[in-house]
Amino acid sequence: MGITGTKKPSINEVRKSLSKIRKISKLPICVGFGIKNKNQIQSLNKFSDGCVVGSAIVSFIEEFDKGKYSENQMLKGISDFLANLRK
Repeated sequence: MGITGTKKPSINEVRKSLSKIRKISKLPICVGFGIKNKNQIQSLNKFSDGCVVGSAIVSFIEEFDKGKYSENQMLKGISDFLANLRK
């Protein structure tokens, strides 16, 4: 329920949607709509079971494809980005 990709998520809209979903499902719910930083993850984790980061990682790969980074730089960039999100 939402727009995947680069659009910034509306935390309140996600919270409302998850509230409705939790009424009909006991399954864990992960969210992943335009998540790019630790602050978004901290906000979303208050009412979700996890976060999925996709488009932000794809951006690293796109920059590599454009020749802006070596493969090692791309992998280190992704690794550092994910490590920062986990802190």
